[in-house]
Amino acid sequence: MTERKWERVPGFDFRDIIYEKRPGVARVIINRPEAYNAFTTSTQDELIKAFEDAASDDTVGVVVLTGA
Repeated sequence: MTERKWERVPGFDFRDIIYEKRPGVARVIINRPEAYNAFTTSTQDELIKAFEDAASDDTVGVVVLTGA
């Protein structure tokens, strides 16, 4: 079985998160290690955009949320 690599989602150039997909799965990584991944208003806005995109994608069955 060949493992599919994570690919950044085009058009989503976020500052605080990394948004990637592979077949069936979306991954959102909070990428603010210097602030211990604390949320800002900007982080929340980016998370909402990523989650809305994943929710509207019929190929995504699960979203993994993690921190850097």
